[in-house]
Amino acid sequence: MRYLLSLLIISFISASGLQAQSFPEELTLKEIFEDPFIPGHRPNFSHFSPNGKTIYYWWSDSTADKMKLYQVGLSGKNFKKAPEDVVRNYELSPKGDKVIYSKGGKLMLANADFSNERVIVASKGRQYSPTWKSDGSAFAYVLDGDVWITGVEKPYVNQVTKRK
Repeated sequence: MRYLLSLLIISFISASGLQAQSFPEELTLKEIFEDPFIPGHRPNFSHFSPNGKTIYYWWSDSTADKMKLYQVGLSGKNFKKAPEDVVRNYELSPKGDKVIYSKGGKLMLANADFSNERVIVASKGRQYSPTWKSDGSAFAYVLDGDVWITGVEKPYVNQVTKRK
């Protein structure tokens, strides 16, 4: 009897907790896509401009579109699509007056605003990953798997490693 009474109480408590969920008569898109809904892709940071006044980032406002590079000032003003020829991968010199970057398989040296561009290293191989020396007098880079150092003001080239 005690067992039967306990079973009856447990089933009564359990049954009172179970209720059917109510389903809306008409399900609207607003109810399905309740905030926060962000179409497309969230922005993905690319880089700052050399003068530090502009941010470049990848973004798409639609899931169907490809990501595009945009730029905006630090104040949030002047939002626009970035120019196609904007240099994205560069190294700013320690003094902040020059940049070094790869273009067309060559290493380029230019002023921080990308004016006065000149080829500083050109070879049959592929140059990449330039890194400035702390005083800005030279930079190291990788050429076909070996590390090289090149002078900026006083021209010289030294191979540091030799693959076998």
